[in-house]
Amino acid sequence: MASGFTKMMRIILIGGLMLAGILYSLWPLGFWVNPEAIAPSAFISELAVSGQPGFQIFRLADRVAGIIFTLAVVILWPSRKTNRAAWQWQQEITGNAVKNALPASADTGRSSSLLRLRTRLPKPQTLLLLGLLLIGLATVMDSFFTLSCSPTTQESCVNETLSWGRPLTDILHEVASTLVQVGMITATAAATFTRGWGRTQRVLAGVTLVLSVLLMPASVVDAIPVFYFQAPTITCFSLWVGWWAWSAIPDWSQK
Repeated sequence: MASGFTKMMRIILIGGLMLAGILYSLWPLGFWVNPEAIAPSAFISELAVSGQPGFQIFRLADRVAGIIFTLAVVILWPSRKTNRAAWQWQQEITGNAVKNALPASADTGRSSSLLRLRTRLPKPQTLLLLGLLLIGLATVMDSFFTLSCSPTTQESCVNETLSWGRPLTDILHEVASTLVQVGMITATAAATFTRGWGRTQRVLAGVTLVLSVLLMPASVVDAIPVFYFQAPTITCFSLWVGWWAWSAIPDWSQK
């Protein structure tokens, strides 16, 4: 795959990631399928709790989305270095920009140090794909280790985040959800500060990044209505991943 993708492969990748984004953001179906589980303090993952109306739909959607994200990374990974996207600040510390930024009397050692700094920076494509891979694998894990009950719809359900007295599946689910957030922050941070994929995807990535960071305290502080943070975060991520696929993959393997 390093030399380039066929037109059909590009279409499959773009279409697949767009489909994954849609499947990953099926939570609005909850308003019709299980409206009782939609509440300010509710986690979207409560829609996939066994016995809840339509729980199989949400589990399957997450599982398929996670598999698609993972497969897309596997396909794109070998050719990540051929993409022309770069960090926003790399242009400022390379080539003539380095010379212009330094006084005329600056020694060549300082210039060489800046150039070495540029070569040591991991490519944004690498960080983005690693983040997307983490999202994919953790989402699949999420779909198998779902919450044992719904605190929103079941009064008997214990709602204590990371309580070791809860079932093992709940703890594994929370670990997977945390990994998804880490992956989301990693991927969108890389996309936000990268030039070459278009301004729109950078804006979507930036919004998703901010929401992902805000979601972390909202997930553990009971006083914060987590649904109002989680739903927009998932929606923005789905929009971003689809737009990123559309703007980045057509040019992915060009040198």
